[in-house]
Amino acid sequence: MTVFNQHIHIQITTNYLGVNMSKICIFFEKESFIFTKIKKLKIIKVTILSGVLFLLGVFINFVCPFPFFYVHLISLLTIFIISLYTVKKFMLFFENGLTPLNPQITGAHFRTEKKLKSNLNLYIACIVVVFYFVNIILLKYIQMNSMGVYAIIVGAVALFFSIIGYFQFVQLIIYTKRITKLDISDYNKFIPANTPWLVIIAEQAKNFKNIFFILGLLFTFEYAMLVPKNSVSFKPNLSINVNPNFSFIITWGGIILFIIIAFPVYSYLLKAYIKKIVSKLKQQRIEELEKLLEKEMELSNGLGDILIEKTSTVAALIKQVNDSQNYPIKDSSSFNILLPLLTLAVHLTSIATGLKTLL
Repeated sequence: MTVFNQHIHIQITTNYLGVNMSKICIFFEKESFIFTKIKKLKIIKVTILSGVLFLLGVFINFVCPFPFFYVHLISLLTIFIISLYTVKKFMLFFENGLTPLNPQITGAHFRTEKKLKSNLNLYIACIVVVFYFVNIILLKYIQMNSMGVYAIIVGAVALFFSIIGYFQFVQLIIYTKRITKLDISDYNKFIPANTPWLVIIAEQAKNFKNIFFILGLLFTFEYAMLVPKNSVSFKPNLSINVNPNFSFIITWGGIILFIIIAFPVYSYLLKAYIKKIVSKLKQQRIEELEKLLEKEMELSNGLGDILIEKTSTVAALIKQVNDSQNYPIKDSSSFNILLPLLTLAVHLTSIATGLKTLL
């Protein structure tokens, strides 16, 4: 093959790969019909579905009993209902939008909404669900009988929707970060933190953070219930008493990383970005007032009394803006520490003594 032909072949291959990669990206970014269904889902249908799953579980447990069945079932159904409600609420929050309140954030809003509805969320959630339940089966926490199949289905559905909700929470953080980079002129000129659309974002951030707290604690509790007593011993040396060790480490490691460690980090970032938006608006307003003050001084042209009166007024406004609140709503930082402490307590109790022994 000549050099020219090789060049043509490489060019065709590159173009082919480029076209296919574009198609793959479009596929993953395409809005999934599942999110459309979730937005239209009525609470009565969720209640009926949960009731059917509960009654089916009661029947299967009668035939094939499972230890602490009702504790597991109530925990998983609670996770399922809260997760589904959160996903729907998040979708409606972005669909109803903040853009009517401030069209300047339309770009950030559109990009985030597109990410929330993409197929990629579903595929990642499926991968995580399969990965976790394969390891749970390998650890023999669940036996492959009728109860085991039922537990996997209910647990997988609950985990699936909670992971989608988890991605949405991360997207909210990215959304606030994007807003910090925007030039915004439409805001509360006296107390920037009281800007309506910013207050709404802060309120939603607090709500989703609370929900994330509940789901994280429930998942840690649910998984801890499956762990056998004395799975880890600390004397004479640290040793893991379950096989395979890898599955035990990777499943607990995921809970530690994505719940215990991630929650305070995510909470800090979300609050920090919102405070940064407020700080930026305050600084912007102060600069506007300082320019106004300079202009008034030039126009006064030696009229002392008028100059003093105007400068006093503008100076008072600058002080008011500077001293105004730095965050739109009251939000306790101590709450961010509560989830890691509680989940860590459940975590250590379960691997050291077995949580089941305390029930």
